Amino acid sequence: MLKRCLFNMREGKYPKSFLNICLLIFSLGILFGDRDIGMLPLGILLIVFLALSFILTLKQSRFTFIVVALLFFIFGNFRSNIFLNPGDLDISNYWGKEAVVCGTLEGDPRVREDENGEIHLRYVVKADTVKSDKEEKRATGKIIVYSKFSKSNDKDNKDTDKYGRSGDYIKVSGKIRQPHDYQNPGRMNNIMIQRSQEITAQMSAHKADIEERDGDFLLRMAGNIRNFYRELMEKAM
Repeated sequence: MLKRCLFNMREGKYPKSFLNICLLIFSLGILFGDRDIGMLPLGILLIVFLALSFILTLKQSRFTFIVVALLFFIFGNFRSNIFLNPGDLDISNYWGKEAVVCGTLEGDPRVREDENGEIHLRYVVKADTVKSDKEEKRATGKIIVYSKFSKSNDKDNKDTDKYGRSGDYIKVSGKIRQPHDYQNPGRMNNIMIQRSQEITAQMSAHKADIEERDGDFLLRMAGNIRNFYRELMEKAM
């Protein structure tokens, strides 16, 4: 059956098997994507095999499947390399350095109060610029920022909007660090989950300045709904 699936594509036989095999080959391409082949060679191969598969499809060649299979493998490898190698402008290039990061809040911050009355904040910031070693450069990628302050110094502690909202501009300073995992084999890989969200760094901020801006209305409304249900759950627990 596999042989007939491989060499009778022009007759349209076994489409489900063809799709499953292509998905398997695409997954293999992702699996071997951590090999540092380079984006340029992969891009050239992708264009060549895409053109070749198009030509063979028009000619109804019996060998089209082989070229298409290789195309899926290259495409999986290309996707994995983009995922694992963010680029020269990515904020992950500043791991271990003290820096000032400016960017936009992605979603509302997570707010938590501990038993000592300190407010702990967790921001996801889409980086615009990074200033390190007295040199400011454009940056890409996202960074998780942790910040805290004493609730006793905050007279209007019920106003959560002052912590920032989705779309606000934020400026933070601190040491940029590599994301860490819990090193627990029974848990999901937190680093890979964050990488899928384009988060490649984290920081415990010495200082955080927020400038309110008109953000996306739907995102802010969704954030308000999440905060409302989170407060209800905390009260219930």
